[in-house]
Amino acid sequence: MKKLFTIILVVFVTLLSYAQHNVSGTFTNDLTGEPVSFATIELDGNFRYTAQTDVAGYYFINAVATGQYKVQITRAGFAKKSFPLIVNQNQKINISLSPSQSEVLEIEILPIVIDLNEFTFKSTRASDQTPMSYAMVEKEDIEKKNLGQDLPTMLEHTPSIVTTSDAGAGVGYTGLRLRGSDFSRINMTINGIPYNDSESQGIFLVNLPDFASSVEDIQIQRGVGTSTNGSGAFGGSINIKTAKGKSKPWATIANSIGSFGTMKNTIAGGTGYINKHWTFDGRLSRVVSDGYIDRSSVDLESYYLSAGYISDRAMVKFNNFSGNERTNQAWNGSPEARINGSRADIIEHYNNNKGSLYNTIEDSINLFKSDRRYNYYTYEDEIDLYQQNHYQLITTYQINGGVHLNGAIHYTKGSGYFEQFKFEDDLADYGIEDVIIGQDTIANSDIIRRRWLDNDFYGFSLSSNIDLLTNTNFVIGTAWNQYAGEHFGEVTWARYAGKSNIGDRYYENDALKTDFNIFTKADYRLTDEVVLFGDLQYRNVGYNFLGFNENANAAIQNVVHHFFNPKIGGSYQYNNYNKFYASFAVANREPTRDDYTNSSTVSRPKAERLNNVELGWHYSKQGLKLSSNIYIMDYKNQLVLNGKINDVGEFNRQNVDQSSRVGLEVDGAYKINEQWKASGNITLSRNNIKDYQEYIFNYVSNEEEVENFSNTNIAFSPSVISGLKLDFAPKEHIELSLLGKYVGRQYLDNTTNENRSLDPYFVTDVLASYRLKNKFFKEITFNLKLNNLFSVEYVSNGYTYSYKLGDDVVTENFLYPQATRNILAGISINF
Repeated sequence: MKKLFTIILVVFVTLLSYAQHNVSGTFTNDLTGEPVSFATIELDGNFRYTAQTDVAGYYFINAVATGQYKVQITRAGFAKKSFPLIVNQNQKINISLSPSQSEVLEIEILPIVIDLNEFTFKSTRASDQTPMSYAMVEKEDIEKKNLGQDLPTMLEHTPSIVTTSDAGAGVGYTGLRLRGSDFSRINMTINGIPYNDSESQGIFLVNLPDFASSVEDIQIQRGVGTSTNGSGAFGGSINIKTAKGKSKPWATIANSIGSFGTMKNTIAGGTGYINKHWTFDGRLSRVVSDGYIDRSSVDLESYYLSAGYISDRAMVKFNNFSGNERTNQAWNGSPEARINGSRADIIEHYNNNKGSLYNTIEDSINLFKSDRRYNYYTYEDEIDLYQQNHYQLITTYQINGGVHLNGAIHYTKGSGYFEQFKFEDDLADYGIEDVIIGQDTIANSDIIRRRWLDNDFYGFSLSSNIDLLTNTNFVIGTAWNQYAGEHFGEVTWARYAGKSNIGDRYYENDALKTDFNIFTKADYRLTDEVVLFGDLQYRNVGYNFLGFNENANAAIQNVVHHFFNPKIGGSYQYNNYNKFYASFAVANREPTRDDYTNSSTVSRPKAERLNNVELGWHYSKQGLKLSSNIYIMDYKNQLVLNGKINDVGEFNRQNVDQSSRVGLEVDGAYKINEQWKASGNITLSRNNIKDYQEYIFNYVSNEEEVENFSNTNIAFSPSVISGLKLDFAPKEHIELSLLGKYVGRQYLDNTTNENRSLDPYFVTDVLASYRLKNKFFKEITFNLKLNNLFSVEYVSNGYTYSYKLGDDVVTENFLYPQATRNILAGISINF
């Protein structure tokens, strides 16, 4: 790997020496002084000497031969411009453009709203100049797939992503992994505000049903990425930007229906700009589904409200969005014997778990009479019920053409519980005294319990974008967030309740977590071809909780972390078609709530550290776009489950000293002609733990036994992930897409044991869209999505555990089967 890095670095540096005559500069609006993006400059109409300005108004044309040229400049909404140019050396030409009359009127109605909106997110997003790998998912792509399934399913064809669904149909509890890292190791922000749960660090998009209908675009950064707010990015970060205001009044009604009782109903609309400054938008949604897995139905409701004010120098936006979910649980998975095994395998599994998983006749009937849609839970109210309300106030103020100030304050209120039926649980675990009936003492009882979470999350962020120098863009930012969570449990029913009362709490655990960070980042244009990038972040995390002290006694605990996360890199524009970049970044991450509460100060795990190298190349020419990226992710003290029981009797995660992910990502698209377009991506990777110890408990000797492994695969990290897409547009209003997704073998633990793994799978989907316009509606769109065209029986997620009975090792795999062929169809009417 060191040799590979050296070769790439030598090539990268060598290319710097081949620069020829270059023409570069910036475009500005001569009325407002603002940069003009997406303007086209051509020399003699030669496609080799053509460039387009970026969001900062910058353009660059490389390797221009000595001679005289006619410059032609075009940009929608601006007057065309042309002039002669003699090129005999590197030249920097700054150009001002005059808006056409229609554009002047539009500016009066909607003054620079687009520019201000972009500056709001500049502090936490990557740009074309950022030397890191990322992908953009635009609103148009989201709308085509938005037929009721959750947001992860709309991202599954971007590079290095694997998605999963507990209920199997993509509705309810869904998740994704990015470069093998799950949602708890991915940073997510909405408008730059952290969304990850502060304690588990997970992302629960079930709490935001149909949020995709209010999304403008999504940026997915792979690896450490740029400095952002919230938890550390150990697999990547997902930055969501909500919809911006429209200049004219609008309304949309969208309804869809599909397999497994899936339905989505959405109504949305907005006022457009009132008195040239004010805008109001809103959405109301409901999503229901029976789920593919038995008894995994969901009933989801949400709304989104936004009010904005825009002037020539300021923008203020208030967002309020909420989600309410009732989900019948399928999170226990299905035994592998039930899905892939013979009747003899099912009987063996049943006998191994009789008295633990299977206690009643109903449990037995449920197991033996089900198929791959089996759900362990038979209690009808085995549900998760939770509501989350978000409030965001976001503002941007332009001091002058080169300095913008951005600020946000936010508050999130969440409250809910999950309800469970427990067979003959120990009454003492619920603070209930043994029940005495006659001569009998009853210490166990069937119980229905609820575990509650009532939390508040609030904070602020400030940043400033400074572009006073022609060759330097500078950002400084800070954020402070605090989470207050109340955890408690109550028994709502018990067959033998003793002297207990409804509402008695059998545990309470309050937690307070504070997260502060400050960062500065800059890109410096060293030459017309070379841009250098730097990013420094300091993050402070403080956590107070009820845990265990060094004597394994319950006590209030306090943990403080200080993290320094530097990032450096650079990009080189070799010519009009080729661009190279390289970067090195560091991320640190604190353990989760369970890591803390399930350990003492003696067994508590350490914080994790990630060193990330990214080396990339972009190519674009005549309808072909190609990107490739080599990544090296070197972990120190990565946290993994290894089966070890700690000093307080819990299966707590343990640090492994050295582990790594090394991979190649290739992403490309080719426009064959006006009707056909092909695109795809592939990730090839090696995901390795240098030294790993697995602990297995022996129930005969009552001891833990350990087995040592070297150079094993990291769990849930397939060595191959790929996606393919073929688009066909026979008419302007008709679009057809064929999509394929391949995921290689995934190991359920870190032992590289194929008996504890998920088989590779390839799934094909079909998308179809038909649009029409008439005098009554602005546009009517019919969408169709056929999932899993060839009805492949595949599994995308699972878990495993093993134990010993004397010399015999018993391994239990539990899997989450995904739906076979199913369909979703929708109609959207825009007014």
